[in-house]
Amino acid sequence: EQAQRLGIAERVTFTGLRKDIPAVLAQTDIFTLPSLWEGLPLTAIEAMAAARPVVLTDVGGNSELVQSGVNGMIVRPDDVDALANTLVELLNDEQRRTEMGHAARQRVQHDFSIDTIAAQHEALYESIWNKHYNRVRDARVSVKS
Repeated sequence: EQAQRLGIAERVTFTGLRKDIPAVLAQTDIFTLPSLWEGLPLTAIEAMAAARPVVLTDVGGNSELVQSGVNGMIVRPDDVDALANTLVELLNDEQRRTEMGHAARQRVQHDFSIDTIAAQHEALYESIWNKHYNRVRDARVSVKS
């Protein structure tokens, strides 16, 4: 109803919950997430894993995820014209989209693989454990002294 009211119903599809995201991403040329606030968007990571260039706004962790011009593009969140122009430029440059998509996939494979994430979590837990263990050990030593 809202899409009809806005006059965009012929260009917008509300799909609801999807369980076939890889298949949907395979049909896309570009992924965009024009957020006003964001953490580290898993949807963008999924798109990058599917070798799609991403166009994200410069909020939250987006600029840590995307190296603008290499594996996607970052635009200001308040600049609709820059977002539109960036999307048009990428739509008109298949080679650039392909190169960015490959770079995006490499980024995800390198930094977000299960092995990398597991190693990071292990290091985090180990540092927490060591900090706690050292504090407890130091407290015991000072009590005995």
